[in-house]
Amino acid sequence: MQINIFYKTKISPYYHKTGIYKKALLRALGKQAKKASELNVFVVSPKEMLKINTEFLGHNYITDVITFPYPQNNIKGEVFGDIIVCFEQARKQAPKANTSTLLEFLILMVHGALHLVGYDDNTPKLREEMNSLAQAIAKDALNF
Repeated sequence: MQINIFYKTKISPYYHKTGIYKKALLRALGKQAKKASELNVFVVSPKEMLKINTEFLGHNYITDVITFPYPQNNIKGEVFGDIIVCFEQARKQAPKANTSTLLEFLILMVHGALHLVGYDDNTPKLREEMNSLAQAIAKDALNF
């Protein structure tokens, strides 16, 4: 499984915990994290997130995470996709979630990975289940 993390915005080196992020992402992807799979995570600024959200989803606001699965011309059961995470949104949301910025940032990455393997959050019940799983995986990776 190839996981690439690209820091496209300036954030403190403290948050460049690529090994921890990859560990959590692999756990979230589970059995679908096969050898030929590929996942790219882009850490972007609010300005870039707004641009992506507007251009690709038609939403004129900054969001915390967006997941783009690659076209389904890949081998069945393997994961291919991009996760776009806005670090600044994680920083802003952390106090509201009563958590650290690092944990919130990782939860967002894991949330994106869960979407790639079929999880959905389009109802309150599904959202709660997905958020609980993302939080558990992130906490485990950070040894909380």
